[in-house]
Amino acid sequence: MVKHLTLTLTGAVQSLSDAYATVTGVTAEQAGAADIACQAILLQADQGNANLVYIGGAGDGTLTSTVFGFQLAIPVTNIPNVPLVLPAYNGPLRASDIKVLGTNAQKLHALLIGA
Repeated sequence: MVKHLTLTLTGAVQSLSDAYATVTGVTAEQAGAADIACQAILLQADQGNANLVYIGGAGDGTLTSTVFGFQLAIPVTNIPNVPLVLPAYNGPLRASDIKVLGTNAQKLHALLIGA
């Protein structure tokens, strides 16, 4: 199974799985059940973003603009950056395993490749 999601960032730390709730007609309960086990998750900053997006692990505590695991670069206008590929090496990876931080109203695109 392959799913694509778009998460609109809020300026606060969010779980990547929050994007499930943005799918039209999906309830919070369905969103939790939709947190599928993945072989890989690909992340890409929206080409309209003007600021960095910070990526961290759900179990790593604080995520800030100075404490993060990876940052997605600001795309050149109308040219999306190469996506960040997060493979699942030691068991399944879930969207809920990933925290993100970015400027309010910017977007993060995700492609989830099911296990």
